[in-house]
Amino acid sequence: MAKGGSMHIADMDKGMLGANAIVGGSPPLAVGAALTQQLTGTDRVAVAFSGDGASNQGKTMEAMNMAVILQVPMARLLARC
Repeated sequence: MAKGGSMHIADMDKGMLGANAIVGGSPPLAVGAALTQQLTGTDRVAVAFSGDGASNQGKTMEAMNMAVILQVPMARLLARC
């Protein structure tokens, strides 16, 4: 395993964009991925995983607001840590 560990695992062929170390960084990325799926007309859904520490991050709240406004196919999974 590389020094970055499993955090940097990505498989674009399977639609897995990987992870990042930014708290609350996955919801904005998921909104972009969901918007791509919506515009290309696929039946895929973007999923964002984050911990409860990301709930009060501005980027997370902005991403959730944008997801609702654009009505993109996205789910957010929140882990209570």
